[in-house]
Amino acid sequence: GPPVEPGALPVGTPVAVAGIARPESFRATLASIGIEPAELLSFRDHEPYGPVSVGRIERALEESGALAVVPPEKDAVSPEG
Repeated sequence: GPPVEPGALPVGTPVAVAGIARPESFRATLASIGIEPAELLSFRDHEPYGPVSVGRIERALEESGALAVVPPEKDAVSPEG
């Protein structure tokens, strides 16, 4: 969908997904811009998001009631492909 301003996200709306060496630094970055995720899922650095990883993300969304996934910029995929 279209980009959303961080302040427009209610607390717990996103699940944060981090395939980086220090996922807690990603959590700190999110907090600094006003995003408080329902959960932070940590993956290995440069994790290929295959079926197992995607299933883990889907379960976190279902269990938390979150409405969005927030990755670090290096892991983001644009809607255009």
